[in-house]
Amino acid sequence: MYYINGHYVDPNQATLPILDLGLLRGCAVFDYLRTYKGRCFHLDEHLQRLGYSAQQLGLELPYSLAEIKKIVLETKQRNSFEEASIKILITGGISPDQFTPSAQTHLIVLVYPLDTYRDWE
Repeated sequence: MYYINGHYVDPNQATLPILDLGLLRGCAVFDYLRTYKGRCFHLDEHLQRLGYSAQQLGLELPYSLAEIKKIVLETKQRNSFEEASIKILITGGISPDQFTPSAQTHLIVLVYPLDTYRDWE
């Protein structure tokens, strides 16, 4: 289950507008974290870094960091992975000039099974 712009969606149903600046110009920020024993590793610190990165690119956060934290935890809860990888993205949204980030950026939270290293012996 993913979170995209206010909706929890099945990964096979996930969509993003083709004119989003994240696709057109790579105008987006993301942060990645994982869980240990089912708990998000340093979630607050990752969110602080995400907010800082967004600010540096001139991207408005669509929600407060506290609200994004709740969304991340809810998205994680809606998945039943023993250990999870979590990616949080803020994209530039749809821009009238296809250059300047929109005031309505997009929030995407991806939660998927943690891919562990294999024993190569």
